[in-house]
Amino acid sequence: MRKAFANYHNKGPINIRDCYFGGRTGPLHMYFDAEKEQHKIAYLDFNSLYPSTIATTSFPVGHPKVHVVPLAEQKVYWTRSEQIPFKGILKVFLLPPPQLDVPVIPVKFDERLLFPLCKKCSLTYPNGANIKDYRCPHNDEERGWVSTVTSIELEEALKVGYTVTRFYRALHYEKMG
Repeated sequence: MRKAFANYHNKGPINIRDCYFGGRTGPLHMYFDAEKEQHKIAYLDFNSLYPSTIATTSFPVGHPKVHVVPLAEQKVYWTRSEQIPFKGILKVFLLPPPQLDVPVIPVKFDERLLFPLCKKCSLTYPNGANIKDYRCPHNDEERGWVSTVTSIELEEALKVGYTVTRFYRALHYEKMG
């Protein structure tokens, strides 16, 4: 019985807090030779992008309608933002692209916020690894994870190559303002 439930991805209703994460920090390049490349290095400090985000982004208004997808209809194959049927918060099985410089959707594993391209690799190398010529050997089921995500973030993820293979639930907001 335990083995059967270990592979069960849909572990209950949407918890709205599961789609809130802290910010992303860190260098995009660990080393860059400006003289060799004939570039100038500059340092920019962004104190907060939240005011501009709040001013330019739609937010849900009112009470959501809860949609639970029947088991027979959970398998989907979304690769384009037009395929997302609801506006609001969705619980989906997300498959990241095999290669992407800056992954879009975060996930928490062991209380650590990560932006992985493979769940299994992230769990195998929890402190990261720099393995020359490494190729992820895992299948789609091992690479992906269940994510509670806003429809806005999901649209952006689909634009850069993410795929949704299962759709479990949604909190649909009729009005976005």
